Amino acid sequence: MTATRRVLTVAHDAGGARAIIPVARELTRQGVAVVGCVAGPAAALWPTECPEIRALAVPDSLSLADAAKVIRRNGVSALLSASGLYNQVEHTFRLAARFCDLPSVAVLDSWLNYGERFERGRDGARVPSRPDLVCAIDELSYRGLLEAGFTPGQLRITGAPNLEWSMDVCSSAGKELRAAWRAEHALRAEDLVVVFFSEPFITGPNGEHFEGAGALLGPGGRPGFGYTAAGILDAVLSELTTACDRARRRCQLIVRPHPAEHWDPLRPIVARHRSPRVEVLFRSDGTAAGWIGVADVLVGMMSIALLEAALAGKPALSVQIGLPESGASDPCVANALGYAHPIVDRGALRDVMQQMCEDRLDDLAPRPRHPLPIVGAAERVASALLSAARRGLE
Repeated sequence: MTATRRVLTVAHDAGGARAIIPVARELTRQGVAVVGCVAGPAAALWPTECPEIRALAVPDSLSLADAAKVIRRNGVSALLSASGLYNQVEHTFRLAARFCDLPSVAVLDSWLNYGERFERGRDGARVPSRPDLVCAIDELSYRGLLEAGFTPGQLRITGAPNLEWSMDVCSSAGKELRAAWRAEHALRAEDLVVVFFSEPFITGPNGEHFEGAGALLGPGGRPGFGYTAAGILDAVLSELTTACDRARRRCQLIVRPHPAEHWDPLRPIVARHRSPRVEVLFRSDGTAAGWIGVADVLVGMMSIALLEAALAGKPALSVQIGLPESGASDPCVANALGYAHPIVDRGALRDVMQQMCEDRLDDLAPRPRHPLPIVGAAERVASALLSAARRGLE
């Protein structure tokens, strides 16, 4: 096997890992040896979702010297990196690739903060770790990367491998398989099943939260978008319970905490809204795609899962009550692309909950304004990576 047929992947966040995994599988299908390097949430996710590909677990604080040792020890000729905001290890491996004269390619799994994804703060300065090539999701992210200072030669529009994989899983769920999935999760066949995707406003038991680019809470705990996950869940449960009572309908609401979220503050909200018609379950097991497959409706704020749900043809509701008053731009890309239904006031939420409970779901079907390039995304990223590896050897 030549050096061009061996690559290293690195991911920390769950979303980043899910963008990398389909590409790793595609590379393996093409006869390429793949070594995964994972930290944080990705270290827990990879063995479950991609057990067939070996992954080395490392700390997020891995040193540059140790990252370079991993690269050299495995004899790879290209690096494929995720592009998360809240980690060090992806940044470190991109720097190590540069130090080892190794081509590096990054794949986006989300939008916004394009420049900040490829830099970190150190001693009061910003240290860049820009890869040789970034695989953009669509024209919107491509333009954002250009505005962040990348050149056209550093970019490819490939689509998002994580969205392609999720769409495949969800669209393959026919009536019988969906019923089997519901039975597996002890969800009643006759109930309306709603999945709520939360966000990491709070990341620690003492109210800790992320700081810097992309943070959901600012100084003093002020919500950057005019709301918090706790407040939105409270509003959703209140209106859903009222709608279920009116329609005499039973509902099961699955609350999916974000992998980086400390979700104890959500528990008392659920306790306040106990109802014989609405059963609420916290579930952190399984995959987003699997839960999309069993759900009738998906609810969240800005989660990429809303876009995944809409791509699978499911109603996706982006509830961001308080956003207009905050003066911030809408952070939900599923809204910008026309896939999700934005809900920014309590009256609109009340109306939509009533529609759901009356089974008027066709009115909530996705109607995208800007369809995404999905099919073939993993193959296009793999092709870009192998091309970069070959150029690096010339």
